Amino acid sequence: MSYFSQKVALITGASSGIGAALAQELVSQGAKVVLFARRGDRLQKIAENINHSKENVLVISGDVTQEQDLKRAVHLTREKFKKIDIFIVNAGWSLTGNLEEICLED
Repeated sequence: MSYFSQKVALITGASSGIGAALAQELVSQGAKVVLFARRGDRLQKIAENINHSKENVLVISGDVTQEQDLKRAVHLTREKFKKIDIFIVNAGWSLTGNLEEICLED
């Protein structure tokens, strides 16, 4: 059994590149993933490619610069999967620090 089995990961910037690749790898290791990005059509295609049943993947279109979109993503994730174990902040550019100390303006 994989460490990621039954974990729930919310991934921003999941419509391409590293975010899409991470989603695919996590699902292959038994995780449930939430794909979050602005390009909903791309997210749908990725979701279909990595999990045909869609029971382990949730697609949410939104913009990480909009606080209400982030709150909606967290709410919908918890509503479907009951928890969030991993939050991969991949959209845009990188920033280092503890998640608890980073604010939206950062």
